[in-house]
Amino acid sequence: MKSIRNVNRLFLTFVLIYVLLYVVQTFMKIEIPLTVNASLLLSQALVLVPTGIWLVAGKTKITELVPFKKISISTVFMVILFTYLMMPLITVINAISMLYSTNLVSETTALMTENPLWLNVLLMAVIPAISEEFVFRGIFYQTYRRKNVIQGAIGCGIVFGLMHMNFNQFSYALVLGLIFAFLIEATGSIFAPMIAHFIINNNSVVLMELLARMQKADVFQTDAAGESAQMIQTVSDVPAQQMAYMIVMLMIAATFTTLMAVAVYLWITRKCGTSEHIRGIFMPGVFMPGVFRRADESKPRTIVSVPFLIAAAISIMFMIMTEMM
Repeated sequence: MKSIRNVNRLFLTFVLIYVLLYVVQTFMKIEIPLTVNASLLLSQALVLVPTGIWLVAGKTKITELVPFKKISISTVFMVILFTYLMMPLITVINAISMLYSTNLVSETTALMTENPLWLNVLLMAVIPAISEEFVFRGIFYQTYRRKNVIQGAIGCGIVFGLMHMNFNQFSYALVLGLIFAFLIEATGSIFAPMIAHFIINNNSVVLMELLARMQKADVFQTDAAGESAQMIQTVSDVPAQQMAYMIVMLMIAATFTTLMAVAVYLWITRKCGTSEHIRGIFMPGVFMPGVFRRADESKPRTIVSVPFLIAAAISIMFMIMTEMM
């Protein structure tokens, strides 16, 4: 339980640093002259640097905590297929969240159309996939799962979602956190969620690049950034009834693709030899070959601690405040 309390303190540290920087820049009027590119790098540093200090201070061996296990080429391709099949579900969640929140991601990507493609891929797909998966599925989830896999996946998803500090991203990041956690359970490797995370982020980068190239080909009569901003505003102005219809259509498509994703996931578990393990997670009292899984009643029943509750409360209040501003 001590390690869980410690990792929850790390979560609280992330939140306090983020809020402190926001207060310094917004309310104390201390300007921090950063480009969008620099801001993206800073956001990753705010997670990696405290985590590095936490690892050193706790004398934690990374290789004993984070599962850096190789996965086969066939598994890599199936993880990619699984990710694409899950995207419609994420799109539905994103669309629903936009009914009550602001899409800040689109506003940010609209400012990055002047970057070369490789730089956007690096800043928005490669670096976040590696750093965020290392921290959240590597450090947080691997610590939480010692108590309980399902509880750990949910807790890690909540932390991952809250750390995005806005309701729009929180909504789908929570679900992605769960998906990524179960990819680790299926493959036994941190590389699987890293690949999935990269695919999802890179998809946005590619769409942004296509928009910019269409603008250069005079498909649009305006600049790419302006066109992106206009599209964001257009989506925001869609009548609620029409948006609801769009969401229903997306949900129908997402139902079929998600079912196919489950089938692919089961293939991955068979390929990686984790089918019995996954079955044991959801049916902990069933007999398996040589194993009887039972909850350890001597351990505390929750991964939630005071630092976790404080960090969550601050994050939610921050999201409410910024949404109202």
